[in-house]
Amino acid sequence: MGDGWYDWRARADKGVRRAVRWPLEGVLFDVENDVFWPRSWGGRPGSAAARLDIVERQVGTWPQLVPLYGHRYLPAAPFGPGAPVFSVHQTDVVIYGIDLLDYVAREFGTTRSIPAPDLETDGLAPWSLLAFQEEVP
Repeated sequence: MGDGWYDWRARADKGVRRAVRWPLEGVLFDVENDVFWPRSWGGRPGSAAARLDIVERQVGTWPQLVPLYGHRYLPAAPFGPGAPVFSVHQTDVVIYGIDLLDYVAREFGTTRSIPAPDLETDGLAPWSLLAFQEEVP
């Protein structure tokens, strides 16, 4: 526990609830500010309500992200050990570690020499695609 960490043991921790919703809120923010609208979603609706509906439906099909520290996230099950750690700020997604140990070493210690993951086949698209600034399916 401490600054940036989430208290998963506290039943009413509003910080955890906000952090769980943060990735969706970030996508919504970028959509509403004309920064993000993938072609694969079709034409961009004129009404905010219609855009919200599409964003929630689309992002709802993406792998759930679990808050780890600050705006660092792990994908939820079934990815398990070896899942990458993402830094998520709106649709600016960066891979901060190829797994939890790599992330902790990089964020809080020294970097380790580990080969880069093959994130195109790991089932984590579209978060992985956002990290590489590619078209989200």
